[in-house]
Amino acid sequence: MNNKESQIEHINYEQSFFKPLRRKFALFIIFIIIVLSSFPLKSTIDSIVYSSLNINSRCSIGLNSYGFEWFSPKIVLKGISIPRSCNYNLPSSLKLDYANLYIRGLSFSPFGLSFKLSTEFLGNKIEAFIIPSFTNISVLLESPSRNGKFIGQENSFNLKSLSKFIPLISLSGDITLSTLFLQMGYDGSIKDFALNLASKNFKIPTQSIVGFKLEQIQINSILLQATQTAKNKIKINKFTLGDDKSPLISNFNGDLKLNQRYLKSSKLNLKGELAVGKELTSQIFIIDSFLKKFDKKGKFYQIKIDGPLNKPKLSSAR
Repeated sequence: MNNKESQIEHINYEQSFFKPLRRKFALFIIFIIIVLSSFPLKSTIDSIVYSSLNINSRCSIGLNSYGFEWFSPKIVLKGISIPRSCNYNLPSSLKLDYANLYIRGLSFSPFGLSFKLSTEFLGNKIEAFIIPSFTNISVLLESPSRNGKFIGQENSFNLKSLSKFIPLISLSGDITLSTLFLQMGYDGSIKDFALNLASKNFKIPTQSIVGFKLEQIQINSILLQATQTAKNKIKINKFTLGDDKSPLISNFNGDLKLNQRYLKSSKLNLKGELAVGKELTSQIFIIDSFLKKFDKKGKFYQIKIDGPLNKPKLSSAR
């Protein structure tokens, strides 16, 4: 993407020259766990584990049980429940049947003990590298790829399964997180952020929107690239929809002023262009008259999008 992408590439979760030391460190951790398990300290360990889930007075993460597995050393968490009170942007509580936390050793950039998280959410496989350091926690999600093509199901999300998190409109297809890097302070503030997501089968299925019957729109391609440039300011480097075969093509960029407490109030400031094919204008007859108020270059209408996420305003980009 830009210098943010190069920063992501410098996050070394596993360095080849460090492998022997890492194995020794992992064996040492296992030895310590075995020793602790031999003593009547289970109640103390339980207290540490469960108390660490009480993030604050309104956010207490539920956990049914946990345990250690020695083969490929990991901590297994079962029955995880994250209440909506932890983040009111969520439509409901989040529940995970399990999460495996693999111990990977030390990372030097950022510095801290490195873990790999593996779990499933609503049938979607998630893998993330997590590094808690002294002042913040870093999380990286990447999708495995080869020769520009994604080769696994990890960090690829079916939009239909996430319908309750997408209000007002139904979407379908698969969104793949090529890269998601998030660094947060322990107070919840975002220190750094980078995102690259894409889809090749994105579509808007048949539905009724504001009383209008809308037939399926096969948009196909979607690409979103974004990075944090300042506190609570996200730069939208690229946001494109559609290809030569879709009835809608758009390309926008700009920024988003983030409101972490109430995400819907985050403010957009985007400029770009939109082209709509005859197939769509004949299906929704008011589109043509609506678009006439915007300036036009060739087949593309020049549009500005600003205002809060839940009520964006469209005007001509002059």
